[in-house]
Amino acid sequence: MKTKLVSSITKNKKNNKTYLFIAFYYLLLLLFCLFFHYRNYLNADEGVILNGAWHLFNGYQLYFDFFEIIGPGSFYLVFWGFKIFGPHYYVASIISILVLWGGSIGIFKLLNLIKKDIFLNFIIPILFIIIFIGDPIINHNLYNIFFIIWSCYFLALGLKTNKSKYFVWGGFLGGLAVVFLQQKGLLFLGSTFLFLLMDMIRNKFKNYKNISIYVVFSLLPITLVLINWPIELLYYNLIKFPSLNYWEANKTSFLLLIIATLFFSYYAIRLKNKSKITDYLLFTQFFLLLSVIPLADLYHISLVVFPLLTLTPFLFIASKNWTKIIPIIFLFWMAIYSLGEAITNFKPFYFFPKDFIEFIREECPDKYIYVGPFCPGIYFETKKINASSYGLLIEGYSTTEQFEKALEEIKINQPSCIILNYSQNTSEHFQHQGNNVLEEYISKNYRIKKTYYDNQIVIYSNRE
Repeated sequence: MKTKLVSSITKNKKNNKTYLFIAFYYLLLLLFCLFFHYRNYLNADEGVILNGAWHLFNGYQLYFDFFEIIGPGSFYLVFWGFKIFGPHYYVASIISILVLWGGSIGIFKLLNLIKKDIFLNFIIPILFIIIFIGDPIINHNLYNIFFIIWSCYFLALGLKTNKSKYFVWGGFLGGLAVVFLQQKGLLFLGSTFLFLLMDMIRNKFKNYKNISIYVVFSLLPITLVLINWPIELLYYNLIKFPSLNYWEANKTSFLLLIIATLFFSYYAIRLKNKSKITDYLLFTQFFLLLSVIPLADLYHISLVVFPLLTLTPFLFIASKNWTKIIPIIFLFWMAIYSLGEAITNFKPFYFFPKDFIEFIREECPDKYIYVGPFCPGIYFETKKINASSYGLLIEGYSTTEQFEKALEEIKINQPSCIILNYSQNTSEHFQHQGNNVLEEYISKNYRIKKTYYDNQIVIYSNRE
């Protein structure tokens, strides 16, 4: 009896030490998130979400009163933060830091589900955090990948234990991923459904219950969206318009995607059929890589390669001799990007000079302004309202009808100031030259008040 009691006490002490160590590690991850990502980063990609949440805060209706091609989740997440704590940048920043922290914890749990007690398991979540130094985190892509990571974790648990509750959570979180970013979320849901379907067929339909549970609970968040907006409106904003226009406006080289695909191919060859979990993660990785084809830059690729990150320690252990270098090269490739971003961007960063926002606040006293193209964060920063329904109007992306509608709205609302962005990125990458009815009207009816960055940013005013 004494032996059992002593054994139980010893086991509890070991468990308590383990829990304390993990809690300390989670706190360390949070400190990394705060250290590397708490800054004022007035960025166009962050501005999209800030602008949408700001207009929701002012009573405007998403998709009805202003046009967006992103699912509603990100806008409402930040909007609810504004409702509780006020419309401040730090509110959106803290929400995003917590999302990033939660994603790193999800990766850590996935790592330990595949192979426990490996030193790399503690390094990779930190790498996941620092890899986005200098990149936007108040962003729908980050929010979306958080739900995909945790959906993968619960699906992996379900595949390991065959318990229905994990398929409930896996499906529900996968459905939320769609609400935050529809194309990537739908591709993820579809790939998981296909994997479960093939697994069910291999097992002679013994686990049909799990796939049914997954489908039902994945549809719950999507159904909530469908009952709040007309299907025709959602289809045009979230499916049809981005499918027809987004690719053309965001042409990028496929070199980085090819490199990521080569790493994936090696991982798939070496780890195929090692376990059902590794097969699921490899299957998911293939479709996530497909999801970045419209915009295959390193930021979007870095977000979706978490399955390879979680498989790296296992591949390292399974490799022999010189082949161990392959997973290390993959981590090194990701780390080099992080280091480069850290050197160039690890400092408080302002897209515009410090006096820029104050100048607009003082010289543009009216409620409305118009900003374009590709600087939607200015509405939130200046606490002004968009005089049009469009936060982003770019030639080759936006339609002629959208430019004409924006012009009509600007004539009605008569914004006191208009800020136009003629930066090199706008003119070269997005092929925007200012040859449209809206900017032609502005040049004729507004006068230049002030310029920044050698006339790349121009503030127009209708005041004397």
